[in-house]
Amino acid sequence: MARVKCSRCDRNYSGMHLKCPYCGAGRSKKTVRKEQEEMSNSKFLIGGIVLIALIVAVVILIIVSTKNSDVSAENEAEQETQEIVHDEGVESVEGTVEMETEVEEEPEVVINSVNIMRNGEIKTDVTFYLGDTYNYTYETDPADTDELAVWSSDNEDVAVVVQNGDVTAISEGTANITVTIGGQSATMQVRVKS
Repeated sequence: MARVKCSRCDRNYSGMHLKCPYCGAGRSKKTVRKEQEEMSNSKFLIGGIVLIALIVAVVILIIVSTKNSDVSAENEAEQETQEIVHDEGVESVEGTVEMETEVEEEPEVVINSVNIMRNGEIKTDVTFYLGDTYNYTYETDPADTDELAVWSSDNEDVAVVVQNGDVTAISEGTANITVTIGGQSATMQVRVKS
């Protein structure tokens, strides 16, 4: 409710009161009528704002649904006219075009060769002393492969290898360390001395 100004004492008070709480003067009919007009004007204003909000919401829904129908229309099969030429003339044929696509898998990389490497050099025969550990890598041809390398030792009493390529000398003797990748293998002979 609005604030009302008393015509007798010029004080403002709440429109909830029928009489001025300060001097007891009643409100004039002119003041009551003016308040009712202001109240109805504010109702129209609020109603107008709600109406505009509804119109905007409907327009947005129409735009969104139109875009979705355009996308679905693009996805439908297209009608196409084909002309067929034969001995009797040209003939037009209408029909639906269906398209199929196949995803080709990338060809598997075939490993041609494997080499055991250390510090950029190919290793085929090495000498260790008891307790030595060295890290070896491998090189493949072609170089880009996702294949998993498997390391192994044919005599783990002499030398052992773990899957990161670390070779450790255990006791005197000879062992062959092998790396296998993509069906290809490379072997390095390890001689262990005391």
